[in-house]
Amino acid sequence: MEKFREKIASVRAEADAAKAKADEAEAKYKELEQMQVHQEHEISSLTNQNKFLEEKLEEATLKVDSLKVLEEEEESLRKENDAAHRKITLLEHELENSEKALRETTKNFREADVKAEYFERKVQQLENVNVEHEKKIEELQSKIIELHPVDTFYYDLLGIQIDADLSQIKKAYRKLAMIYHPDKNKEPQAEEKFKEISEAYQVLCDPQLRAAYNKYGKDNELAPEGGFADPRGYFQQMFGGDAFRSIIGELAVGEMFSDAKLEEEAEGDDSSSDKKQKMDKEQMEKLQKQQQVRVDALAETLKMKLDIYVHSEGDQQAIEAFQSQIKHEAEKLKNESYGLELLHSIGGVYSLKAKHCLGMKGGGMPSIFLGFKQKKHIVKEIWNTVKVAMDVQQTAEQISKAEERGMDDAAKMKLEEEISTKTYKALWQTSKFEVEATLRQVCDKVLQDKEVDAKVRTKRAMALKWIGYIYKHTELDKSVVNLQIRA
Repeated sequence: MEKFREKIASVRAEADAAKAKADEAEAKYKELEQMQVHQEHEISSLTNQNKFLEEKLEEATLKVDSLKVLEEEEESLRKENDAAHRKITLLEHELENSEKALRETTKNFREADVKAEYFERKVQQLENVNVEHEKKIEELQSKIIELHPVDTFYYDLLGIQIDADLSQIKKAYRKLAMIYHPDKNKEPQAEEKFKEISEAYQVLCDPQLRAAYNKYGKDNELAPEGGFADPRGYFQQMFGGDAFRSIIGELAVGEMFSDAKLEEEAEGDDSSSDKKQKMDKEQMEKLQKQQQVRVDALAETLKMKLDIYVHSEGDQQAIEAFQSQIKHEAEKLKNESYGLELLHSIGGVYSLKAKHCLGMKGGGMPSIFLGFKQKKHIVKEIWNTVKVAMDVQQTAEQISKAEERGMDDAAKMKLEEEISTKTYKALWQTSKFEVEATLRQVCDKVLQDKEVDAKVRTKRAMALKWIGYIYKHTELDKSVVNLQIRA
């Protein structure tokens, strides 16, 4: 039993040893398997590397082939480059030779240009000398014609020398126009004389017409473009002319002269004073209608001028733009006949009417004081108008009495010149009074317009006040553009 147990123990020991060997063998087998797997991985990696190297080798072979091709192309390009260098060298030599030739040619051209400029200057100098000689010849011919005109009728008619300047011509015309105007002179030939004087004035005041008159004499075709102006209308141009027409309208002086002619014809009629009274009434109605039309038209024109500011934003920029426009207008108007006097007269009416409308709210005196000031001015102007008219009448009576007593030509000429000056002054004073009276109506129509609201009327008054200030402070020898407005 004991042996059997030992045998079993021995068998177990052998079995355990066999099992241990089996485990060891299994471990070795697994190790071998792992090694095999590892080797397979290495083989696969080597295979991939070999494939990669084969691809690289193939690429390298292709690159070698490409390099061989490039070397061949480079050799070809080198040969072409050498050929190009040789061509460039040849071209550089040719260019150098061309530049030398160009420098020589340029030098020759410059010398030629200098010579050409010299000859051109000489030719120009000769031409200038020739032109100057021609001008001198023309001037001498003109002087000869001026000093010895073929006809002196116009000069004799105005009583001036043949070399009289424009101011002397105007002075003579004004003097004779006052003497022979049909309204002042009742002699039968006065109107025809007045027309001849006006014709002579228009011809001699135009340099081209005067030169033609001196050279060819009086001719039916010798007239301003559009023909000679109507003497009465031309006489009216002395006070502002067309430039002031949109501000003061047509002066009634021209209409009065025409009416005076009708009155003269009526006085020669023996059909009693009833006809004359009827004519006076008709003339008055006609003048009133014409005056109303004139006021309405001037009011609309003034509204449009004021609307430039009225319809603006009313800011400082708009104010300066409006004032600048009026300044430039005044700068032009002051150079017209009696332009400065008219501007001051118009400016006075505008300022007074605008301040009267604004009153104390416009920073001025109460309206009642401005009304008194306006009435005082009107009375003063009426007195001045009556005074100059009486002065003219007294001088005319002196001439009449002197002619009855007998007088020499020198004394008569002196008295005629005196009455001419006074008559012209009276005519201006009458026109001034008429203008101011008309503009007062125009301002009332504009500033009392009920078709617009109070705000618009106030803006109109402000704009009118600025215009009046600019007109009143315009000076002949100073630019009004730089005038500082303190209104």
